[in-house]
Amino acid sequence: MTTNLSLPEQVFDAIRLNNTGHFFEAHEAFELTWRASESPQKEFFQALLWVSVLNYHLERGNLKGARKLVGRAYSRLTRYENPPKHIDMEGLIRALQRARDILNRSTTGKPALSIGIPIIIPIRG
Repeated sequence: MTTNLSLPEQVFDAIRLNNTGHFFEAHEAFELTWRASESPQKEFFQALLWVSVLNYHLERGNLKGARKLVGRAYSRLTRYENPPKHIDMEGLIRALQRARDILNRSTTGKPALSIGIPIIIPIRG
């Protein structure tokens, strides 16, 4: 998918919430942006929303929910040929790939907790 997305300030607020462990609040903030957006931005913001929900599931050891969302977020984010310049997409995709690989090998919720949360690194300027 080719697109050149710009990021509203509220996305940076949601990223900050996600990266400081406030995953439910990050989900809520991403959801506001997602609902107010149109394609192709809508799909991108939904993928970021899925990252925050993935982290929420990881925090709680919900392996099934984490597997489902890591796959969705990874598939959606790897489609962008021209992703936003304000997010370290390569780092985020690597973190999602690592989480996906670990989750696919895990049979209990405990290994999921050792993954570490995929964070979204903002790049300003």
